[in-house]
Amino acid sequence: MSKIIWGAGCLVTLAASAGAATNWYADQKLTGYYAQEALSKAAEDLDVKYSNIQLGMMQGSADWVMTFVPDPCKPKEAIVLQGQDQIQKKWNGYDIASRFTVQSGNEKIQSVFKGEQQIQTHISWLGNVKASVNLPRIDRQNDGAHLRLDPSTLYIYAAAPVQGEPKVSKIIFDMPALTVMQGQSQVLAQNIQFETTQGLNKKEISEGYTRFSIGAFQRVDNTFSGKIKNFEMLMDTQIKDGSVAIDSSLKMGEMVIPSTPLIKDAVIHLALSNIKPQRLAELSAVWEKSNKSCESSELMQADVSQAFLNLLNEGMDFKSENQLSMNAGTASAKLEGKMMPSHQGSISAFAQMLPNLLSFKANLAFDKNIYRSVMNNYTQAATGKMMTEQAIEQTFSAMESGGQAKRDGDQLKMLLDYQFGQKQFLDPNQN
Repeated sequence: MSKIIWGAGCLVTLAASAGAATNWYADQKLTGYYAQEALSKAAEDLDVKYSNIQLGMMQGSADWVMTFVPDPCKPKEAIVLQGQDQIQKKWNGYDIASRFTVQSGNEKIQSVFKGEQQIQTHISWLGNVKASVNLPRIDRQNDGAHLRLDPSTLYIYAAAPVQGEPKVSKIIFDMPALTVMQGQSQVLAQNIQFETTQGLNKKEISEGYTRFSIGAFQRVDNTFSGKIKNFEMLMDTQIKDGSVAIDSSLKMGEMVIPSTPLIKDAVIHLALSNIKPQRLAELSAVWEKSNKSCESSELMQADVSQAFLNLLNEGMDFKSENQLSMNAGTASAKLEGKMMPSHQGSISAFAQMLPNLLSFKANLAFDKNIYRSVMNNYTQAATGKMMTEQAIEQTFSAMESGGQAKRDGDQLKMLLDYQFGQKQFLDPNQN
């Protein structure tokens, strides 16, 4: 499991273990589960020891000590948690209240998790698990910077079969607000959420999605200020007919930055398909190894670069749909094509060869309002002048008469045909 997922790793694993333990309890095998210490076998860099196991028909308890090594290169900075599970039988399943304290670890971990912490877990009769980890407020000052994270919640969804290891199905992290202040500069982010179903149990490539969103982001500074609303990044992975498809998108409801018109409803979408799963698995394995390796970063970067190059050399299909609005104007770009297989020996050689490997058609469209906004912003900054309506009209007419575009009122449509380094403009109405 990658360090990204295991950043809160001991807490995630703890919640999943609670679910598995309770399902065994429902089958009157909880004693066996604790005795086998199955969790230590299921997760790397993790060791759990149980003691004082007391189980009854309606309730039970167990003490435990968990040792987690977040950085294999620094084994002395292992995090040690000591806690207790309180198990209660309910009409709709089982509830586990886990209490724990941090016994040792690096100074940052100990400063954040002061005192007793809690995890609440519910397990249905079918073995479905939902765990809630309440993370405390973080308020730190270091080197003149002040960092404040509001109390946050980590949700873990899992399934705990009677036989076999527990499987985590989804993780959601909710943070109401993050504030960073340094001197006259301030950054504020609100309604932050991270959600993923990928990479939670297996190292091999599997289907799933990852989503990251921020309700509002604002930076206030003497030199640069701006804000973004309704920001979202999404990546979805599907496996079908022996190939992998990755669908990704970036959305912004609104963006304001200095010397630029208001941008709204921006969407950047890219779908990659016909990716070789073997090459993607190799890249994933090398990346996982680099996260856990104590070798020099240069050696690991070389391995990652080679695995990435092997993936690119296999070729793939791609499709992209993009749009944005600016000052009542709109623009869109739709592109579909493929990158042919190749046999390049380095990333730099591949970059040089890339124009000759691409085949695609691109439909572009924009209107006078957005063209006026972009060009006026540029010309005013460069010359202090604004474009006249006559100059804009002349540009539109020249592009149409030159065969680069077709006009539809105040909108220009273009169809670019690109074939392995050669390009030409076609009639967009004939596509």
